[in-house]
Amino acid sequence: MVPNFMKEFISITSWLQDSSFNIYPTLKGDGKYQMLPTGELLVRRLDDADVYRSYQCRAVNTLTGQTLLSLRRVQLHVTDSLSSVTPRIVPSPAAVHAKKEGTVVLPCFSLGNPPPTYIWKKEGEKRVEAGGRVITANEALIIHRAELTDSGSWTCLANNTAGQQTKTISLHIGIPLSVNLQPSRQVIIDVGKAVEIKCYITGGKNPVITWFKDAKPVIYSTYSLGEEDKLKIEKVGREHAGMYQCLVRDEDISMQATFQLVLGASKPQLTYKFIQQTVQPGPAMSLKCIAIGNPTPQITWAVDAFPLAMNERFLIGQYVTLNGDVVSHVNISNVRVEDGGIYQCKASNKVGETFHSAEMRVYGAPYIRKIPNISAVAGEPLYLPCPIAGYPIDVITWEKDGRKLPINRNQRIFPNGTLYITSVGREQDKGSYQCSAQNKQGKATSQNIIISVIVPPKLGPFTFGELVEGVRTQVQCVVQSGDPPLTLTWLKDGVEFSSDLGVHITKDDFSSTLAIGKVGLEHSGDYTCVATNPAKSTKLSSRLTVSGIVWQLCKWIMHCSLLHMHTFDFPTLNIFLNGFEHLQLLMFLFLYCILNIVLKL
Repeated sequence: MVPNFMKEFISITSWLQDSSFNIYPTLKGDGKYQMLPTGELLVRRLDDADVYRSYQCRAVNTLTGQTLLSLRRVQLHVTDSLSSVTPRIVPSPAAVHAKKEGTVVLPCFSLGNPPPTYIWKKEGEKRVEAGGRVITANEALIIHRAELTDSGSWTCLANNTAGQQTKTISLHIGIPLSVNLQPSRQVIIDVGKAVEIKCYITGGKNPVITWFKDAKPVIYSTYSLGEEDKLKIEKVGREHAGMYQCLVRDEDISMQATFQLVLGASKPQLTYKFIQQTVQPGPAMSLKCIAIGNPTPQITWAVDAFPLAMNERFLIGQYVTLNGDVVSHVNISNVRVEDGGIYQCKASNKVGETFHSAEMRVYGAPYIRKIPNISAVAGEPLYLPCPIAGYPIDVITWEKDGRKLPINRNQRIFPNGTLYITSVGREQDKGSYQCSAQNKQGKATSQNIIISVIVPPKLGPFTFGELVEGVRTQVQCVVQSGDPPLTLTWLKDGVEFSSDLGVHITKDDFSSTLAIGKVGLEHSGDYTCVATNPAKSTKLSSRLTVSGIVWQLCKWIMHCSLLHMHTFDFPTLNIFLNGFEHLQLLMFLFLYCILNIVLKL
């Protein structure tokens, strides 16, 4: 006997007689020995010699490929029957469940003398004739490639000269259990997006679904299980990446389907951040940030908004763990007062960036790092930090050209000493600035910075309009304002020109002219003039529409026809046309217009 939980993995391949003779499955039942497709062995016409024979079944484990041989040998006990015995059918299940396209064996084993003969009927009426998919192997009815229409009542009649007995078997053919997942195989989902996994089941008897992730049961606290066959992830995170499995069990077998969830691009996240600290000069200090993201992010460091450079006391290190975490640290040996400031770690990849800032305070007199001169862009906001070290600081002030700031509503000073200008103006905001810091003991320091203001390019409008193929055209892109040096380039439909397009470009210091000697249909598109200076790039576009000569002629005729409609006496024309449709009227006007053109020529 094969345990129920192993039946789907064990296949009986043959019976071994006397350790030497193999009996294999066959659909024909006219011999002494017959192995049924379901694994049973039939021995017919028993005689005294059968007492001395032994039988073992041979099977294969479909999971491992291992061949198995039953430990116990089966021997038959044969008794003589001198008188007639009415057929007695050996008890067997009254109902058989099988799968579509499978092989079905309906047993009707009986004891009797003389050996019984068998008749099979479907639904108690029609006698079953062997042939095609249905084979009557005496004591068994074999149905090959079972169909749904084979379901129903099958009756076996065992008969001999002493009497007869019948047995009815109820056959149920079902659709084999199959499982599919949607999405299938592999899906790439960006972090933060939602995904729904659906387990599609066909066939089977009373299937039950169990979800697994990486071979472990799903913990539903991190998932949404709307219906049993759907697994939802409202917001995909790193913890959701892996292999998912929908395991389905019914009354007979279990089936599964799997797919892999792979994380797509994700903006960096900082999973560990350094904290604000206040320290004395002298000891070593370490600042650390850990970031995750896809692609793997790069971490950079800054202090008071300026890039942090390595030297003999500053060491910046970075590595990636096996889990994909990026660990970056700044090690500072022998901390000094001037090392104080607002430190920032920034993690960035092609999807985006994130950053964290915290202040490191070092006890000591005020100290301001040298501030490099800055070029600001006219019309845009400007944040100007005052990189102060030393702690505690009592007063931070800004001056411009000797005047204390703020001097207007466009300027603001934050508590950390940052100067904010809402919209930079060339004349009022360029010049020399000074940041000063002082503590309560009266110790003070200051640092100067020069701010220059660059005006970004401003372009004058240009237009092509609608042109007919074959004509010439040119437009000029003029930079009306903006500081040099200026670079002017042209794009067509967002990309550079093809060399064989026949477009000629000339430039001077403040303008660029685009000329086309013979306009063709291939010149239609959006033309963009791009002006760039050290402040920024400015773009301006115009659309060129080129029409064919035939289409332009049709439009001109239409215009001419509409222009001359008022010259007709419409009541008279209606009588003349005698109910013509409007399209015919329009055609008449076209012909009238063309005739006038010909006469004028």
